[in-house]
Amino acid sequence: MKVKNYLHVSTFLITILFFLTFFFIPSSYAQQPEKLANITIFEGDVFVKSKVSEPKEKWAKLKKAPHILYNGDEVKTEKGTAEIEFLDGSIVKIAEKTSIAIDESLKKRKSLGIWLDIYKGRTIKVFFGKLWAEIKPSKEKKTEFESPTVVAGVRSTTLSFSFDPATRHTTVTAPAGSILDVSDIDGVTRITFVDGAIDIAVNPETSEITFTVISGSHTILATCGTEVQVDAGDCVGIIYDAAIKTTTINVTCGTVTVIDPQGQRQDLTAGETTTTTCALPPGEPPPGLPLIDTGEPPERLKTKDVPASPSGGESNGKKDDVL
Repeated sequence: MKVKNYLHVSTFLITILFFLTFFFIPSSYAQQPEKLANITIFEGDVFVKSKVSEPKEKWAKLKKAPHILYNGDEVKTEKGTAEIEFLDGSIVKIAEKTSIAIDESLKKRKSLGIWLDIYKGRTIKVFFGKLWAEIKPSKEKKTEFESPTVVAGVRSTTLSFSFDPATRHTTVTAPAGSILDVSDIDGVTRITFVDGAIDIAVNPETSEITFTVISGSHTILATCGTEVQVDAGDCVGIIYDAAIKTTTINVTCGTVTVIDPQGQRQDLTAGETTTTTCALPPGEPPPGLPLIDTGEPPERLKTKDVPASPSGGESNGKKDDVL
């Protein structure tokens, strides 16, 4: 009888240990916050909002450095600047009157109208203002700088990136030797350039993407294979019509060279416009006919909408807390 009771008690204890091990312990590890970076240096008025650090989900004025930043944290400066160092040694310097968020997760984006494979990405979202960055090379993850209208993807480079919410203009500058892939947020156009500066704006009403070349020579690729070669001082607008598969190029300043999908070249000067038609692969329906839906990415992998720009030093009438 004693042996049977002992066996019953032992079985019960083993069951309890099994339950605790496989249900409670792993969940505690899963809830551990993911540290991404540190604010190493700051001057003036700098604020942080975090889902991890206290006070959670509230803007708090930074009092000392270093300060840990976790996945999803936001940083904004008023009359101040801040320097962020990521765990891999990459550096981001934030100018005055700038607001950003950092995120590391699986990504899926469109490039020239085609969904790319899922990849691991580190995204620095710029809601407003300007930053400068030096990114360390990495084969494991891609670093992206994102505004509400533009995405600049880098592997290893230095660059400056700014967004003006009043004009919805994004300006990207890269020194000689840097390599950037810059696209509008919907993946209609793409520029790969090794040096120079370019300003990109998207008109939400017409979907026209306007490029103003500040310096350097670049080739703009558009969905369906149209190329536009531009130099410093050129200004060009691009509109892609997915329904009839045409690309319209409007030149507002300078002289650009357009190469259509069939390889035909033409030079356009300020005030001139041209429209190109996609080169249709075998089996593709002609322009104007319904297209086969290629499908959207899973909901959990879609790029989230960029949240509204945080307000100043106060929120909902309450003063910011102090970290």
